[in-house]
Amino acid sequence: MASTVLVVTALEDVTADRVIAALNEREVPVARVDPADIGPALVFGARIGARAPAWTGRLVTGSREVELGEVAAVYHRRPTPYATRFEYLPTQQRDFAAAEARHGLGGILNHLHGARYVNHPGAVTAADFKPAQLQQAAQLGLAIPPTLVTNDAEQARKFAAEHGPVIYKTFRGLPRDEDGHTGAI
Repeated sequence: MASTVLVVTALEDVTADRVIAALNEREVPVARVDPADIGPALVFGARIGARAPAWTGRLVTGSREVELGEVAAVYHRRPTPYATRFEYLPTQQRDFAAAEARHGLGGILNHLHGARYVNHPGAVTAADFKPAQLQQAAQLGLAIPPTLVTNDAEQARKFAAEHGPVIYKTFRGLPRDEDGHTGAI
């Protein structure tokens, strides 16, 4: 019976560290993987076929070796973007390599037969758009404030006049600057 928990996250994720510590205390087999380590620090081989319709194979990190069929659960939490691994490449090559890694390794890690997922990447993507989140909340009967999403300055002025003080909220936050720092609006 599958028993390993695969923790898919960045190396410096303190929340994942706590989850891993709790799993270790319970003597649950656990392996931490950051997909952006793909290359010498993360090697994998996976097979599938008509007679074996679930992914089988192995995932090897610097400290762990995991049989894909032994993965019972996947805790997916903020892994490093694949492109980080390939930053040294020219843009087209970087984008190609990152997409291949994401669709290859990511396609396998996101579809392990019988594994339970916490924050499945597909669910994260589906919930990633604030307009969709607001619509879902409203459909579930939750109270949401009057909201306008627009790029029309006149509509924004009319909305503000109708509703009094307004709050602007970004959809994604600010991207990192050249030094890797983020800001706030």
